[in-house]
Amino acid sequence: MAARKVLPSIRIRVLALSTFVLCIVIIAALGLAVLDARYRTTEMARGATADATRLIQRQMQFVFDLGMSVLKVEGATIEKRFQDGFENVPGLTERFIAFQKANPIMSRMGAFDADGKVIASSIQNLPPDFSVRKRPEFIRHAAGEQGPLFTPVGSSAVTGSAVILISKRLNRPDGSFGGDIKIGFDYTILNSYLKELSSRYFGSTVQLIDPNGLIILDSQSENPPTPAPLEAEALKSMEGTGPVSLRYRSHDGVERIWIMQKLGEYPLYLRIGTDIKNIQKLWITDGVQYGYGTAIAVATLLALGGIAMYYARREERSLFRLRAVNILLEERVEERTAILNEKSNALENALNERTILFQEIHHRIKNSLQVIASLVSLSSKGNTDPSAQAILDEIARRIRAIGQVHQTLYEQNALERVDLNAYLTSLINSEREVYGAKERGIEITITAEGELNLDTAVSVGLIVSEAVANSFKYAFEGRQDGKISVKAIAKDGHCHLSVTDDGNGFPKNARDGTGMMIIKTIARQRKATLKRVDGPGAGIVFDFSLKDAA
Repeated sequence: MAARKVLPSIRIRVLALSTFVLCIVIIAALGLAVLDARYRTTEMARGATADATRLIQRQMQFVFDLGMSVLKVEGATIEKRFQDGFENVPGLTERFIAFQKANPIMSRMGAFDADGKVIASSIQNLPPDFSVRKRPEFIRHAAGEQGPLFTPVGSSAVTGSAVILISKRLNRPDGSFGGDIKIGFDYTILNSYLKELSSRYFGSTVQLIDPNGLIILDSQSENPPTPAPLEAEALKSMEGTGPVSLRYRSHDGVERIWIMQKLGEYPLYLRIGTDIKNIQKLWITDGVQYGYGTAIAVATLLALGGIAMYYARREERSLFRLRAVNILLEERVEERTAILNEKSNALENALNERTILFQEIHHRIKNSLQVIASLVSLSSKGNTDPSAQAILDEIARRIRAIGQVHQTLYEQNALERVDLNAYLTSLINSEREVYGAKERGIEITITAEGELNLDTAVSVGLIVSEAVANSFKYAFEGRQDGKISVKAIAKDGHCHLSVTDDGNGFPKNARDGTGMMIIKTIARQRKATLKRVDGPGAGIVFDFSLKDAA
């Protein structure tokens, strides 16, 4: 009684506290989810920037490799002409023009002698006095730098467009300066191409850096940027060749995640940066979505908590009204339970006494039958007439078969139902010993299933005992081995019994002996069908209804 008395008001307090705690947990989970979204978004942006770096590096290296291969081939051609004593190269202008048309990103190609005069150029109608003598890359080549050199040109003196020049020194046979050969990449086309690639990765900024740390291309600028030194963090990342990922503010004041990567074997560095604001927009969007979900979850939880508390209060009122009735009912139930327990104990004691009585009866019947069988066996041994001995032995065997039923009931602690498998196994084991089955090499197999009442079990046991005894006595004369099969199945209101052997079979014109007469008598009593099995071997098949035996 006391254990069941739980104050309903405590339940309501617990429910309210649980609702509050769950709301706090959901809000805390929101905070963790937002932080996780920020971390995952930053890492995703870092990975996307690295992917963009690898992609753009391959694309830029391909473009520059293509240009350098042309510079090397045509430069070698010009230097060969120098060796042969010629200053011009037939067809070079036409090849420059054809190559430039096939690759629009390369807006111009030209070769110039030691005085800066044109040897060949893809730009037609150049002024007669055109010279590149004052160009910085030309001056550097004349000073001994072999190249390749990358030089940004904000505005071409001829076309007015912005280009990035890749140039290579031309050498005469004696090693002296013979001029240079260069390719100009259209800054606008190159910049647009880089913008298109970077737009796939958070709108990243793409820059080309020369070995001095000066920016020569910036995808955020329509024209080549004014050379400016890199940030200290960026200059440190140029010390190696592998990709370096850092987060810092550039000169324009924008904080980015930067990745610096050397551009193959070229004296250039590729720097790609993702604006932190673009990353923040993405994770803030995720955070807002999480916030909407949290608000809905909290509102739903509060609504459910309110409904639960309403019904809890209503239940509380009902509990107060029912408490008095429950106390009265429990008292009456306890009184009646005590009475029923007394009656149950009395019935259980009576049942135990009945069980003990039946077990004692079975035990005494078994002992009495065993004594009778022993007396008959003693009479048989004291009789000198063989035929009388045989009759007395058969009588003792039949008495033991009946007593075996009571022994099985006693051993199984059962009152009236006999387990066929246990009973027949015990009975056959006894027959084995009586007739020396092991010494004679006779094998007996038993297949039994189901239960029978005491009276029916005695009938089945007598039939099996008589049939097995006949097989032992007559079936294997003149043989040192044999097989006897016993099968008894009791189920679905029907009993099937068969005893067969692989012996010599029934003798022709043989008269029924006492055993067969007993079997036929039991068949009539049980209203059973009895069939003989002839050859090979012999046997009987016994079928009857258990409903009649009930």
